Amino acid sequence: NDNDPPSEEILLFPNPSQKSLIKLYLSSESAEIEKIIIYTVTGLKLFEKHVSTLENEIEIPVQSFSPGVYLIELKGEGSRYKKLVIR
Repeated sequence: NDNDPPSEEILLFPNPSQKSLIKLYLSSESAEIEKIIIYTVTGLKLFEKHVSTLENEIEIPVQSFSPGVYLIELKGEGSRYKKLVIR
């Protein structure tokens, strides 16, 4: 189930990012998220993190990423969200 969550459920900041990390904010409605994966646009996995359902603010280090567009996939029990992030 690939969904675009309402913007108030999942927020990436800053996006685009010129900083060394981005923050992912999850609302209580998106608390089922268990894993964050970041891919290049060609499908190469660059980052994967398992998260606790109690976490609602997650820092993602992006200092090693080259400037470009990346896909962030958020997976949980029976749900999957995808968002683009620009570095």
